[in-house]
Amino acid sequence: MKTEPTKSGSVHYQKGVYKNMNKQTIRVTVREVLRMYYNDYKYNGTANAKYNNVPLILLSHKIVKLGYGDMKIAVEKASSTSKLLNRGAVAEALTNMLLDCHENDKQNSGMFEEYTKAQASEEDLNAENHSAKTLKYFGLPNENLEIKYLTGCTKGAEINARNKDTHVLALVSETAKTKGGYYLLKKSDLVLDKKTGKVKYESAKAKSAKYLKRLSAYAGFKVEDND
Repeated sequence: MKTEPTKSGSVHYQKGVYKNMNKQTIRVTVREVLRMYYNDYKYNGTANAKYNNVPLILLSHKIVKLGYGDMKIAVEKASSTSKLLNRGAVAEALTNMLLDCHENDKQNSGMFEEYTKAQASEEDLNAENHSAKTLKYFGLPNENLEIKYLTGCTKGAEINARNKDTHVLALVSETAKTKGGYYLLKKSDLVLDKKTGKVKYESAKAKSAKYLKRLSAYAGFKVEDND
């Protein structure tokens, strides 16, 4: 979702530690997002750090390389005690920003000053906020989409039952069995946890799941010619 600037908590980066994250919504630049998840990947010390962080590292690094590192996102913390931001919310905000980076470079359409996670009554990816040409170029339908962040060790947030989206755009971490990058699939084919309703990583292997080679490459993922 794109938005006009709003008041939110302040963030100060110092030696990999984020301080003063005392409010639910935190505003950071893409450069800070890159540092945040790179440091967690490098110093966390757990095997899960790779799967949880690499897609966001690649995505934020690509946006910085495109010249938009000072653009801001405003999302919630992963938890009240966490030094990290909610990864699913970050993936959603950066995905919309990435599409706008392409549109701005190709069509001079302009960038919003701040990107944030959609609210319950809003669309994660609102087709009206992006040109039909850009959506088609990246293999996306000209319709609203729900965005999910799926890694090999964590589940995506529950499906938003309020909207009528028929497809989901999933940002997926690489494993031995699954290529990292973006997948488009039918919402009805999502694999859900029976107890929590959260979206499972196995959704990337759904029958309708289509690997979006061009969008994945643009986001910084390594894509082979035969993918």
